[in-house]
Amino acid sequence: DPTILNESIQTSLTEVRRMKKMMEELLLLARNEENSPKTSVNVEAVIQQVVKELQFIYPSTIFHIRNESEIKNVITSEQALRQIIRNIFENGIHYNEQQPIIETFITSENSTIHLTIKDNGIGIAEEHLPLIFNRFYRADESRHNEFGGTGLGLSITKMLAEKYNIEVGVQSELNKGTSFTLKIPS
Repeated sequence: DPTILNESIQTSLTEVRRMKKMMEELLLLARNEENSPKTSVNVEAVIQQVVKELQFIYPSTIFHIRNESEIKNVITSEQALRQIIRNIFENGIHYNEQQPIIETFITSENSTIHLTIKDNGIGIAEEHLPLIFNRFYRADESRHNEFGGTGLGLSITKMLAEKYNIEVGVQSELNKGTSFTLKIPS
């Protein structure tokens, strides 16, 4: 039956894409055992770059960026910062049952940039918050196929943050969204 054949092919292609993404994320974890060079990085420019890339992939997502920081640059790996921001943005997009809105606030205190990324997604139950950075952890297995994630994005985020002395905090409430705070030394 051509209909069943087409549906089977589409299901197989979806699974191949998911496996490919998981392999890419595992390779990224392995590669990042080595430090990327630290350079002077303009945080707002990196955010704008990630937003531009993601708006192409997820055109219905609304991004708001507000910069109230006098500090413009931090000393870190641009690649690592880009990956951290992308992972958090993509979680806010994927785990959302409405039009995704990602708000980013850049502030500073002493010699530290505070980057707060808030979404209007489904949120994370309080009991799951301590576990979300574990490899392959998924707070809600029933959503596994719907979003196609691998459970590696936030573990990569944590690994990169620790490597570059970026402190990561998270607050969330079910059905109200999630807020990640990054404290990046300058």
